Amino acid sequence: MMRLAWNAFLPWLEGKYPGEVHHLEAALESIGNFHDDVSQASLGELMENASCNCIMELRKTNKAALARELEKNVAPADVIPEPSATIIDGMSLVQQMKGDDKTFTQLAESALAKVLHEGAKSQRIDFVFDVYKETSIKDAGSQGEWVDHR
Repeated sequence: MMRLAWNAFLPWLEGKYPGEVHHLEAALESIGNFHDDVSQASLGELMENASCNCIMELRKTNKAALARELEKNVAPADVIPEPSATIIDGMSLVQQMKGDDKTFTQLAESALAKVLHEGAKSQRIDFVFDVYKETSIKDAGSQGEWVDHR
C-alpha cells in the first residue's frame, strides 16, 4: 500500500524538487519495507531524514505546497456535524495580525474577534501553538541555523 502511494506521489515531488527525491526515497527505504502497513512507518523519522541535504545540513521544506496538493482533491463539507470544534493555529493568527499602530489591547481584541468569528458555530474553540523539540528543524530555523537550498 505504501509503495502504491509513493509511486503516485513521486512525479509531483520530482517536478517540485528536482534532484532531491532520492533523499526521501533513501529515508523510506531505511525505515522499512514499502509493503509494511503505513501505520508502522514513523513520519518523524521520515521527515527528519527528508529535512536534511546530503551532508546533513538542515533545510526548510515547503509543507504548505504539499498540503495544497493533498487538499486540492478534497471537497469542503456541506454540513458540519454537531457538536463540532474549531482548532485555530495560534502562530498563523499571530503572523496574520498587523500592528498598524494599535495598542496591545486593540491587537488582543482583534485576535479574539477573529477567533470567535471562526468558531462561531462550534461548541469548542482550541487555540494552539506549536511546541518544538530542541533538535527540530523549526527550532533550528528560529535560531537561524538552517540552510535554504531553494
